[in-house]
Amino acid sequence: TILRFNHKNIVRIEQIFGQHGTAYAVLEFVDGISLQKWLIDGGVAPDQESIDAFTSDIIDALDQVHRNEILHRDIAPKNILLRADGSPVLIDFGSARQMVCAKTMAMTALITPHYAPYEQYLTTGSGQGPWTDIYAFAATLYELISGSRPPEAPNRILGTDDYIGAAAAARQIYRPRFLKAIDWGLSSRREARPQSVGEWRKALLEE
Repeated sequence: TILRFNHKNIVRIEQIFGQHGTAYAVLEFVDGISLQKWLIDGGVAPDQESIDAFTSDIIDALDQVHRNEILHRDIAPKNILLRADGSPVLIDFGSARQMVCAKTMAMTALITPHYAPYEQYLTTGSGQGPWTDIYAFAATLYELISGSRPPEAPNRILGTDDYIGAAAAARQIYRPRFLKAIDWGLSSRREARPQSVGEWRKALLEE
């Protein structure tokens, strides 16, 4: 399925082949650094225009992923590369699963702390959907504007939530609607989040 993707912000798989009793995927080489390294190296909070361009690119990529009934399940700064021109590339689909699996069978619990929503901590893996990737990308945007990661999801569910809203945490001036959309995407309970990236896109990017 991933081989069929043809999007400038999704890493390309050039070839898949079998050898030595297993399978291999040959990926394109992306000349750039991870968003995680950029943050560690002290990257400053982007202005509204820059973060809009970044957000639009990843949202478009996620829309294509979800339209193909796939969940990425591990969106985080470590899995977004920045090309030399600053454009982002979503990588590492090793944890991706078909949405039908999320609805009909258990999936391995997989988390990247601070970016994974509560439903990914459950050993059954149930309740995952587009809103799961939305939470992870909202957490990434939160770190971009604030320099800090949001609290881990279980703490928020268990009543020890010390989450600081995006407006209070931001290091730059951003559109109020954009900041509220980040908080919306970071809602602790999945039913309170946007249910699709199309729904979320309007709140994030429209004036």
